[in-house]
Amino acid sequence: HLYLFHQATRKMLEQLQNRLGLSERELPIRLEEYGNTVSATLPILITQMRAEARIRPNNNNLLVGFGVGWSWAGCVWQDHWLGRQSS
Repeated sequence: HLYLFHQATRKMLEQLQNRLGLSERELPIRLEEYGNTVSATLPILITQMRAEARIRPNNNNLLVGFGVGWSWAGCVWQDHWLGRQSS
């Protein structure tokens, strides 16, 4: 299972790891290449996790996004993406 959070700041994500007792493997931090891309952070993170074979089909993953003030949303998500299909 992965806990995929909006990639806002390293400090905030590290605090979430500590408070939730999760490792970098469970709650990945991937800010180095793109930084905080606002609403695109979760799709970019999903793409990176797929490329690293970290997302497994039918496993529950938690997606959490948040924004200005107290706005936030989360969902449990299962990936059924098969990648590119050869024709």
